[in-house]
Amino acid sequence: GRGGWRRDPGGWRRYPVGWRWDPGGLAARPGGLAARPGGLAARPGGLAVRTSGYPLVLARGSRLPGRPRRPASRSSSYPLLLVHPPINGHPAHIATLPTVLRDLLRPTAIVSHLLVLTVVATCLALGQWQVDRLQTVREQNARATERMAQAPIDLAALADPANTDTVDDAALEFRRVEVTGAFRPDEEVLQRNRQYRNQTGFHVLTPLELTDGGVVLVRRGWVPSSLDQPPVAEAAPPSGDLTVVGVLERPVAQPSFGPQDPDEGRLERVFHTDTARLDRQVHGRLFPMVLRIDAELDNPTEDQLPFPAGPPELDEGSHLSYAVQWHIFAVLALVTYAAWWWRRLTRGSAPDDGAAGGSPDAVDAVGPGPDTPAMVRPARP
Repeated sequence: GRGGWRRDPGGWRRYPVGWRWDPGGLAARPGGLAARPGGLAARPGGLAVRTSGYPLVLARGSRLPGRPRRPASRSSSYPLLLVHPPINGHPAHIATLPTVLRDLLRPTAIVSHLLVLTVVATCLALGQWQVDRLQTVREQNARATERMAQAPIDLAALADPANTDTVDDAALEFRRVEVTGAFRPDEEVLQRNRQYRNQTGFHVLTPLELTDGGVVLVRRGWVPSSLDQPPVAEAAPPSGDLTVVGVLERPVAQPSFGPQDPDEGRLERVFHTDTARLDRQVHGRLFPMVLRIDAELDNPTEDQLPFPAGPPELDEGSHLSYAVQWHIFAVLALVTYAAWWWRRLTRGSAPDDGAAGGSPDAVDAVGPGPDTPAMVRPARP
C-alpha cells in the first residue's frame, strides 16, 4: 500500500519514521543512520553500507562472506570496513584487513615497495654524507682560524724551502709564517677573476727569493683589471731584502674540467696557482705552497697598490642546504607513496588485473548510484 511494503518473514518493513530490516538487521530512525536512494549494497549472506568514502561498522545481524551470522546486540560489531561506490563503472570496493595485507604483499607491490625504499635510503645516505662533509668543513675552518691566530714563525723552522720533496702541505696550511728575501718582479704573473670589494681584477703573484735558499710564490694583493700586463709598474714590489709575513695556502692544480692554463709556453696570466706548472718558468726550485699577505687596509688608495687580499675566506659551502634537501626528498617520497597506497586501497582499482582493489567478487550486487531513485532490495541471507 501507500504506507510502505513488507515481505515476511525477515524482509523489509517501512515505518513513518524510517525503515528496518528484520530480524536484527540494519535500522534507521531519526538521529540514526541516514539512507539515500542507491545507498545500499547487498550481497548474498550479508548487508554492507555503501557511502561516499567514510568508514562505517557493518550492520549488526549481518555477516561477512565466509563467516557465520553473528547475533544482533548493541555491543557486537565487525571491524571497520571501507566501502565505496563504484569507480568508473566497476563494482564497489570493500577494504578489510585480509584484503589490504593481500594487496600489499603481492609480488608487484613488493617490487614497488623495494624501489621506493631504495630511493628513500639513497636520499637519506646522500643527506647524511652532506652532513658529514659539513662537519669536516667546520673542523677545518676551526683549525684554520686557530692557526691563523698564532704568532708568525720562521718558515725554515717548519720546512726546508730548498727541499720541496718533503713538504707536508696539510700540516702547513693556514700556518702564519715569515720569510726574508728579495722579490723577482720580472717573473711575476697575474691570477684572473679575483674580487676586491665587489670589483673584478687580478691578484699579483710575485716570486720571492729567500736568503736561505729556495723561492716562495707570494700573493701580494689585488690590482684592477685594467692593469693586466706583468710586471705591474703601478704595484711594483719593494727592492732589496725584506721580511714578509703571511699565511700559507695550498696550491691549486689544473682541474679536469673548467678553465685550464696552457701546458706549454710562458704564462703571464693564470687561472690557478699551480706551483708545479709555474716552477717551469721560475729560476730555482719553487716552494709548493703560496704565501698570502693577509693584511687589510681600511681605506686603500691607488698609491697603495696592490691592495692586500686579506685572510682566506672560510665558509661552510652549501652542505647544510644540500643535506636538508636530500632529507626532504626522502620524506616526500615516503609520504607520497603511502598516500598513493591509501588512495588505492580505500577507493579500489579496476579489477582487470586483480590489483589493490580486491577481487572482482568483493561485492556481488551493488545498489544503484545516487542518481537512481530506486532502492535496491537486498538478497535474503
